[in-house]
Amino acid sequence: FFDYPYKHHHRAGCSNTQCSLEDTFCLSIPTISTDGTLQSCIRQFCKKENTVGYFCRICHEVQPAEKTTKFWKLPVVPILHFKKFRQREDGQLIGKKEAISFELNDLSLEEFLHENSRARGNKSQSFCLDL
Repeated sequence: FFDYPYKHHHRAGCSNTQCSLEDTFCLSIPTISTDGTLQSCIRQFCKKENTVGYFCRICHEVQPAEKTTKFWKLPVVPILHFKKFRQREDGQLIGKKEAISFELNDLSLEEFLHENSRARGNKSQSFCLDL
């Protein structure tokens, strides 16, 4: 009902691809946005990342990899938590002041679904936001 299963794809320097499925009930998204919208924040969460020191379980070598994140299905009631604080080097928490705009009546998260997901076309009816 509330769960967000999402897949991490790792494409290692050896050209092997591996997937892992994680499950969470609350999506904790950064408030880093290019245009001040919720979709932009979720794009930041799902964007491709280059990692170093990734252990390939196929060739058993440590190497650089590219990681992507996509949702396997969307919950009936999405729970979104905005990361509103950043931590300084001295450990002090600093509040972020970025405004994030979103339209709850027509919010579509389909662009963040995995291409093989059977959930395409499903829309969430309600949202729970932790502001």
